[in-house]
Amino acid sequence: MSKTKKVELTHREMEYLEDAVIFFLQSKENHLSIHAKEDFHAITNKFYLARRRVE
Repeated sequence: MSKTKKVELTHREMEYLEDAVIFFLQSKENHLSIHAKEDFHAITNKFYLARRRVE
């Protein structure tokens, strides 16, 4: 089992990560199942909420 480390991101790093994840998932979205699309929207919503807390 791998260990995870919590990392604090700056606002700019969070934006870059969000943009990269959204770009990747949108490029794959046409091939995703309904459940994966729901997960995609949940993930992007979490990024949005995290970004709002940073601002």
